[in-house]
Amino acid sequence: QRAQNIATLLITHDQDEALSLADRIVLMNEGRIVQSGSPHEIYDRPADAFVAGFVGRANLLDAQVIDAQTVDTPIGRLLTSPHGRAVGSALHVLVRPERIEVASARTGENVFAARVLRDRFFGATRQLEIAAGNGRLEIETAMRDDVANVRVPREAIQFLNAQ
Repeated sequence: QRAQNIATLLITHDQDEALSLADRIVLMNEGRIVQSGSPHEIYDRPADAFVAGFVGRANLLDAQVIDAQTVDTPIGRLLTSPHGRAVGSALHVLVRPERIEVASARTGENVFAARVLRDRFFGATRQLEIAAGNGRLEIETAMRDDVANVRVPREAIQFLNAQ
């Protein structure tokens, strides 16, 4: 296609295929365009919770703004980058599973005790579902050790408006 300079339109529900092949993705929901952009834009900066959940794996947590750098979520209180959202407002927090880190100890910022509910081994990686606080998270890690604590880095937290 590139060698012949041919434009191609591929319609698919296979997110991996779309992310790996496309120069540009147009994502539709119920016949309406909800976001258009490069695969990186769609994955890294989804327009809303639908896009975040449709493209790739996503931890979407209900949250309430406590202050300019803090939100309450079912897994616990998260310290965030400055976000400019109004105190008391409801929103969704997005954290991709591969951005969550296994923590060696229960100390530090945004570290939570974790209980493994499911552990799927894929050779180079593991996909785990964990319970933390009153919520659940999916994580993807190359770590082979037991998981007792996880860390959610500030820079891994994205904000989406509550729908």
